[in-house]
Amino acid sequence: TVSHGTQTLLSKGLCLANTGQVVGTCGTLDVTSGPTALSVVATALTPIEVYFARTYVETTLGRTYGDPVAVRTWTPTPPAGQTVATAPASGAGTQADPYQIATLAELKWISEADNSFEGLYFVQSADIDASETAQWNAVGDHTYGYIPLGRREKPFRGHYDGADHKITNLTINALADDAAFIGAMQGASLKALRIVDANVSATSSGFEHAIAVGWAHTSSVTSVSTSGTLNSTNAENGGGVVGHLWSTTGHSLSSSATITCVLNNNGCGGVL
Repeated sequence: TVSHGTQTLLSKGLCLANTGQVVGTCGTLDVTSGPTALSVVATALTPIEVYFARTYVETTLGRTYGDPVAVRTWTPTPPAGQTVATAPASGAGTQADPYQIATLAELKWISEADNSFEGLYFVQSADIDASETAQWNAVGDHTYGYIPLGRREKPFRGHYDGADHKITNLTINALADDAAFIGAMQGASLKALRIVDANVSATSSGFEHAIAVGWAHTSSVTSVSTSGTLNSTNAENGGGVVGHLWSTTGHSLSSSATITCVLNNNGCGGVL
């Protein structure tokens, strides 16, 4: 929200843009109306991408904008025969009774829920074959694959224990945001997970690209291994396991992945 104070109100409304620094497309409310809902119709939006909404008021002194609020656009409805996201069948999300991730459908539920899962616990209770992710989220001539868990504006804040299980043949084709199994995490943890024969391709400019974790802040990443390929373009950093660790503990990390980086600002590493 944003206030006009004692100034004469000329107009008010809502704007939508694809970066937090741009005003974008705006819709206007009648100045005589009270508080009410406002819809801004924006065409040609990109699916699975973050946009920013902000309110504004305009007075005789000019226009003032509120803080942007990040929202992510839709994920396509899976075609018939493809895995549908399903909430975990077991567990309560507590440390004593974590949600159990045993199937690809449950893994999809975590990644596409657009939820930070703050303070919640997950344990992988079986090996998961993610080969089908190569066909997930097809839009036009691009197939996005698996949608990374957590993004910079809403990082994963839970705890994922792989329990020494593996995820095989995970495919990610990212055009926006941090790209990895966990795109962005903060105050979170990932441990005891093997990601095998992954195929990660990312061209999102200014973000972090990796196989296990893209961007990690004040978190813990331990006993994680990866293999497969990472093709990273225009990233800040790229890594076989983690793209960027910031005030984060990393132990017992290993990767045998083939890594290719193009035009990355700070280069790439075999592990991080």
